[in-house]
Order: sequence, then C-alpha cells, then structure tokens
Amino acid sequence: MNCAVCVLQKNMAIIRELKKRILLSFKKSAQKNLEGLAEKRKHIEQLLKNTDRVHLGCGDVRMKGFINVDFRTTLATDVQHDCRDLSVFPSGSLSVVFSNAFFEHLYKNDRVKCLQSIYTELRPEGEIVFTGFPDFERVARAYLEKKKGLISERFDLYHVYRFTHGDPEHVDGWWLEQLHKTIFDKDEVEQILQQAGYRHYIIFDYAFRQDDLVVTMGFVAFKQKPSIVMNRDWLIKHIAQFSSDVRGDSIEVLVIAA
Repeated sequence: MNCAVCVLQKNMAIIRELKKRILLSFKKSAQKNLEGLAEKRKHIEQLLKNTDRVHLGCGDVRMKGFINVDFRTTLATDVQHDCRDLSVFPSGSLSVVFSNAFFEHLYKNDRVKCLQSIYTELRPEGEIVFTGFPDFERVARAYLEKKKGLISERFDLYHVYRFTHGDPEHVDGWWLEQLHKTIFDKDEVEQILQQAGYRHYIIFDYAFRQDDLVVTMGFVAFKQKPSIVMNRDWLIKHIAQFSSDVRGDSIEVLVIAA
C-alpha cells in the first residue's frame, strides 16, 4: 500500500478517535450541567416552602424572608444563578422580585429578557421592585449645573463616572460584572417595561440615604392591575418595606401607568 495512503488512514483514525473523545466529554459535561440544574431546582422548591419572595442580584446583602440570588456565591446567597434568567424557578411561583443596584449591570439586550423572565415567574398578583440605578438625565443636570458633590465639593466628572460606569476598579476579580453596562432615563425605563409586558407601574427618582441629590431611579411594576391606588404616599410606605436606602421624603414620581 502506498505510504501516503497509510499515513492518511492513520491520521483519519486519530481524528475519529479525537471526535469520539470530544463528543464523550461534551456529553459528560452536558449531563453534569443537567444534574446540577436539577439539584438547583430541587433546592429552590425547598426554599419556596418558606418564602415566594426573591432578592435578585443580592451581592453581599442578605435579606431576611427572601430567596437571595446572585451570579456569584457570597455569604448572602441562597442560590447561585445567572440573574438574567429566572426560569429555574417554577412558572407563576413568585409574589415579589426585588433588586437594588442590579439593573444597570445588565447588557442592553438583556434588560427586556430579564424582566420578561421575571414576568413569567410572577404570580398573577405579583410585583417587581427595582431600585438603585442612576437616572442619567439627573446625573447630567447635576454636572452641568455644578451641584454640590456627594464625595467632593462639586458634582464633577468623577461623580458622573461613578454613576455611568460604576467605578469598577475598586473590586478585585469581577471588574466586568461590576461595570455599568447601560444608562437610563424615565423614557428608557418605561419603554423597557412595556416591551417586557408590564402595563401597570410607577417610575420614580429619589436620593440615596442621607444624600440631598435626587439622581437615583426605581420602579414598581405589577403583572396585572393592582387593587391599590399607585401614588406618592403609597409608594413611600411601600418602598420602605424593601429598602432603607431610599430616602422617602425625597421621592419624586416620574410616571404612573395604572
């Protein structure tokens, strides 16, 4: 037999063997992922026996009475999971999904998908409460009007950078995740909510804790028309149940879609 043919046949045999090993490795990996997902769902079913409220993107903050979820394992997490997709939870199983300082870390194409995923997992009377993401219009205005700064005398470019980018240099090992991926104003938030299927919501601005500058945004959105009347007085009391970071007296309602 021609030596060249022998070499070719030998190489083909090696390639076939490599393909088999790669395919076997892929199957084992896929099986392991499926088993891991099954275990995670079983764990979530146990957690749901105690609460149907989720704290999404919890980071290091553990909220009592919530299932605390984050993409990385911390001392606060009950479930380590990709926060963009809550399909690991049973459909229609959640009454509340709360998140603070999370929304701005999503890529532009993931924002609607995330809210749609939450919509699917909410009970009919369920709600989503998001706080802690910057209002770019307010941030820009604070800079242009040379407002008093939060960490220095003036609201300078570093202030703008902290709100638009998140100042990710202070974290070690997860710089990209800490980086703010998108910016918002009330029109952008309303458009995202509507695209995700929400028709009943209130969008607002507020000052963080004891700060004076109203540059931070939040919203409360319901899966179906709520029985309550959404207004500023209701919102102040409602938000206080979730976060002490929102200075209630500073809340300014931007949009109400009842």
